[in-house]
Amino acid sequence: MDRAGAFDQPLPTMEAVVRPHKSKSKQTNLLAFAELKIAGAFVIKNIRVMTKNPGERFVVFPAERGVKDAWYDIAHPTNRTAWTAAVALILDEYDKKVKSAKGVA
Repeated sequence: MDRAGAFDQPLPTMEAVVRPHKSKSKQTNLLAFAELKIAGAFVIKNIRVMTKNPGERFVVFPAERGVKDAWYDIAHPTNRTAWTAAVALILDEYDKKVKSAKGVA
């Protein structure tokens, strides 16, 4: 399959498992860790749900520090459609976990 054809394919099924992070320090921006299961055959671990400002959340896919402190992605969606779907799924699962922890249905 060529790279151009990859964008025309339907997205595989995805599941997200989210574990809220409970820190003793209020100095952390980490809200949760997540795993993304793709088509029941592949998993991406060490995805992080982060915050900069109250109420503003974003998803960071796994990366490692390389030469001259540059960061390199290890695993991530390969196009905007897949990225948008994965991030939305992870944030939805995070919201469900937070609501259930607070006792909100």
